[in-house]
Amino acid sequence: MNNHSAFRGAVLFSVSILTFVAVPLSAFSHGFAGDRFFPATLTTDDPFAASEMSLYTFSEIRQPGQPPFEDFDNGMDISVLVLPLTALTISDGYSIQKAANQRAQTGFDTAELNLLYEFFENDKHETITSIGLTWDIGGSGRKSLGNPSFSTWTPTFYFGKGFGDLPDSLPFLRPFAITGTLGLGIPSSSGTQSDPNPDTLQWGLALEYSLIYLQQHVKDIGLKAALRPADPAC
Repeated sequence: MNNHSAFRGAVLFSVSILTFVAVPLSAFSHGFAGDRFFPATLTTDDPFAASEMSLYTFSEIRQPGQPPFEDFDNGMDISVLVLPLTALTISDGYSIQKAANQRAQTGFDTAELNLLYEFFENDKHETITSIGLTWDIGGSGRKSLGNPSFSTWTPTFYFGKGFGDLPDSLPFLRPFAITGTLGLGIPSSSGTQSDPNPDTLQWGLALEYSLIYLQQHVKDIGLKAALRPADPAC
């Protein structure tokens, strides 16, 4: 077994142990501030601490270069509520990079650990804020795929705000919500003068509009029964 495999096995074993000792032990519906549900998006993570699992999200990206190539990535993450309002998440992925007329390069991406603490929630104003720290574990991904040998630490602020507290005179604006993240990536190595590793500002912002929120909490717009959740907390 090589060092990468041993490292990944140790991390996954540790997370498995935490899954059994964490409280509460089972995953549950989460992501609500009052009547508002905040899902994760392509640009933002959800700001809630919870036990959950996301299996095999797939992406395909065409990368420019000489020659250009396609990057197919399969990712997954597991979150465990290790303390009240505090979640530990491990994320990893497996990439396949294929350039024209060349053999595909395959291997694991850089493994990532995140610790998130949900410090504020207001149901009336549909507001949630959290802080977290992400560790991109240097050397855990295959270097030939472009994964770095150094680690990066990223303290991050997460937030979500729904507009359900707007007055009834603005009914069709109430289903709107925004979520966002703001972080600073700090590499463990400054690199060299010719190839530096600078600090990076990492941010994402998403504007959302929920037809389900409109249907359930503002006005019946005749959504088919199949689109209506049986319980808004599910």
